[in-house]
Amino acid sequence: MRMIKRMVLGFLLMGGFVYGNTEEVFKNANSDYEGGRFPEAAKSYQEILKTDGPRVSVLRNLGSSYFQMAENGRAILAFERALTLKPRDPDLLANLKLAQDQAAVYPLNEGSFWRTLLERNSARWWSMAALAAAILLPLSALAWFFGKARLWIAIFAAADLVVLGLAIAGMVAGSTKQDRGIIVAKTATVRISPFEKADDRGSIAEGREVSLGKETNGYFWITSKDGSQEGWVFKDEVAQVSPES
Repeated sequence: MRMIKRMVLGFLLMGGFVYGNTEEVFKNANSDYEGGRFPEAAKSYQEILKTDGPRVSVLRNLGSSYFQMAENGRAILAFERALTLKPRDPDLLANLKLAQDQAAVYPLNEGSFWRTLLERNSARWWSMAALAAAILLPLSALAWFFGKARLWIAIFAAADLVVLGLAIAGMVAGSTKQDRGIIVAKTATVRISPFEKADDRGSIAEGREVSLGKETNGYFWITSKDGSQEGWVFKDEVAQVSPES
């Protein structure tokens, strides 16, 4: 246990700059964390996120604070949000796995080679790649008409089309992830209709990933990742992964 605490889930005291006038709040939050005052640290990190928007360093430390408090659903949510900004960060991936293990959440293996490739980068990264490929395409056409090495130009243009296709697919894959949610309550009740007195269909434990549907009367329609459960969950018991900008 001491080893896990020392690892601090990849907690970095110098985990990046915090913008605006919140640097002092960030330092105080780090001090609270090191002193074992995890609720106070989490509250300060949340205040920074509300003021400055999502930051990888703040989300990482927020997830670490929740992990220490055994708030596994909120820890997983924070790490997942950080990964939407920095998808391939090895520390974040390790942190997420530790939190998932503590919550006994075992992600479904749904990764084909192409799906894994598309999800290795953020939607923003793929949009930039698509823009670059789109700019190069007409330049390739001009080179074809006015250049001499047409074979190499054709090969370059074909490769550019492949990159453009992958970038578009990556953007689409990123957009489909916008409805991802994490159960943050210890146990969320799944109801047959969006009302407090509605009959329930069972429950779903914290840290589980769900797909979010429409919101009605303070409830979200959710579908569990394996498709075994669906129904209405109170909005305070589930949170969307994609952080608000």
